[in-house]
Amino acid sequence: MRPLLRERVANTSILKTRPLTKLVFVTHDARLAAEAANALEPVAISVLTLTDVGLPEPAGHGATALHRAAGNASAVAGSCGVPALGFAQEFCIDPLLRFSGGSGPQWTWLIPHSRYRSKLYAELKKADDELNHGGYVGPDDRGAFIRCVFCLTWPDMESLVLEARVEGQLNAVVLPGSSESAGLFSEYFVPDSEERTLCSLSLADRVRYSPLHRAIWVLRNLAE
Repeated sequence: MRPLLRERVANTSILKTRPLTKLVFVTHDARLAAEAANALEPVAISVLTLTDVGLPEPAGHGATALHRAAGNASAVAGSCGVPALGFAQEFCIDPLLRFSGGSGPQWTWLIPHSRYRSKLYAELKKADDELNHGGYVGPDDRGAFIRCVFCLTWPDMESLVLEARVEGQLNAVVLPGSSESAGLFSEYFVPDSEERTLCSLSLADRVRYSPLHRAIWVLRNLAE
């Protein structure tokens, strides 16, 4: 069986040469910042938020999660003179994921998405129809994953990039439930080893399958 969660880190040596004692998590979300602070406290890294340093949320430009995370981190690190941790998430459909992926039709959406819920549903439905018409009817050829990219950037613009993702399958796209656009993907994504969609799982399981949650712990492990 493939690993449930995959991780990738670029330039792991940077934390050896540039010890980290403080960072600005690029968010105003106190709950998310508290989770990061609790995880990083044992490795003596204190976590500030945008609220703490008096900065607004960055514009978040970029077509991919990597571009958005890197742009946000660079903007904040340059403004406050403290290493900044930017992050972004995306939902990807890669039907042949279980066979190493990279071929066949593919789609990617940033999370949260800027489109209205109805338009986002229409795009997902169109992708589902194209998969069905192309013979990608499952159970092993409707691969999908949710990816979180972290970019830790120092004020001199040197950076560390890491990624965590949870893999699974795209379920049939039917009329959506009541979740907001940011949660729409979870209505059609079934994590590997599960038989139900992500949104129907318990809170504990949704946290366990969260690539953002996992990325925080990857950073902690690197800093040890």
